[in-house]
Amino acid sequence: MSKIVYVATRTSAVPREDAIDGARQAVVIGPGETPTSTSQRLVVANVAELRPGLQRLVDILWRSAPGRTLVRISPFDRSRRFWRAVREQRPVVADALKGADVIVAADRDALWATWHLARKTRGPAVVYGVSAAKFALNIQ
Repeated sequence: MSKIVYVATRTSAVPREDAIDGARQAVVIGPGETPTSTSQRLVVANVAELRPGLQRLVDILWRSAPGRTLVRISPFDRSRRFWRAVREQRPVVADALKGADVIVAADRDALWATWHLARKTRGPAVVYGVSAAKFALNIQ
């Protein structure tokens, strides 16, 4: 039996409760509207929305490879905004990570926050996706 922490920026990225067999506890770090089961605990980290004009600019830049690179290195990138939201919940997130066996980045924009959490937390395996989490739990 293991404790799994999912980090997700989108509600659709959180796997079902039974996605990993043998999980005794699951914690989801993600948006407030994330549907969770009774056995999952939710740590709310809502991404700050951009102003409409700025969001339009990001959408236009996202259409080309150089534009995507520019957005990715800017503070307007969704993954960086999500990490700021997670950082604001630092005590709650630290409590959620205690005793975790695996930290799972559930989607691409959660990778940045998961990487930072991995650097601050010693012990748990840190992976991207449910398949990798299953593998990490089997080798422990």
